[in-house]
Amino acid sequence: MRRIFAAVILLYVASASWASTEYLRPTADSFYNAAPCNAGTFIDDSPISGVYSGKSGAGPTGTANLLAGVYGSKQYFSGEVYTAFQSATKTYTALTINISAATSHTGAAGVSSAYYSTNSGSSWTALYSTSGTTSQTTYSASITGTAMSGVKVVICASSGTSTSTVNNNVYDIWTAGTYGTTSGFITPRIIGQLHRNHNSLNLKKEEFNEIS
Repeated sequence: MRRIFAAVILLYVASASWASTEYLRPTADSFYNAAPCNAGTFIDDSPISGVYSGKSGAGPTGTANLLAGVYGSKQYFSGEVYTAFQSATKTYTALTINISAATSHTGAAGVSSAYYSTNSGSSWTALYSTSGTTSQTTYSASITGTAMSGVKVVICASSGTSTSTVNNNVYDIWTAGTYGTTSGFITPRIIGQLHRNHNSLNLKKEEFNEIS
């Protein structure tokens, strides 16, 4: 009987150690023709809402959504900015921003790139910038102390200086915020003894100690 009692207690207190993740996505996007994307003649693509529409949970999910920069009679650029991230409902212990993308370039080298901002676009940090062809990859960066209302992501595609096509294929954009207890547990220090007294079970002493 003593062994059964100890096993039940240990199983119960182990559940006190846990952590979970909240996933948020942008809810709006629009054509973008300013820094940090290259200056020049921009192609005014339609908004690419497929990057986030109808998605939830851990990324990446979905198929590629194309943002292209091409060179015909002149150099052309494309830019798309993603804003209005869903609001956080938890207090995070860690937060990352993530973009899943693949790139393909033909002809002279162009650039496919992505940047994020945590201050509504006052400054930008690169998540990736490449002049080559890459398979689908998830690019991540840690951000802290951030209000989700200030988070923006911009995707850029610029052609090279001769006949070329640059494809920046974006699959998914999301944040992952960790919340809850990530360390520490409670375990019994002294397990009371059970003994039989007049056909009944009595717990003589039980004491618990919290260990961080």
